[in-house]
Amino acid sequence: MKMTIIVGKDGKLAAASFGQTPLPQFAEGPAETPNYRAGLLAGPGQELHVIDVPDEVMQISTPAEFHARVEKEVRKVRK
Repeated sequence: MKMTIIVGKDGKLAAASFGQTPLPQFAEGPAETPNYRAGLLAGPGQELHVIDVPDEVMQISTPAEFHARVEKEVRKVRK
């Protein structure tokens, strides 16, 4: 399953969302909005990652366990 993750410089989880929202591809439409996007956006000093996580992440019931598991998955892709 895909997740969109934002981490700070220290690798700590700042935000997470199930799924991903790719940038739209406008074949026609207003030229002033080509970069419109809904979803998470990384701020200064943060990194946005779209990663695959195991389906069991959906079964996690506590925030602390979720943070720990997602940070572990992000560390795998940041190496």
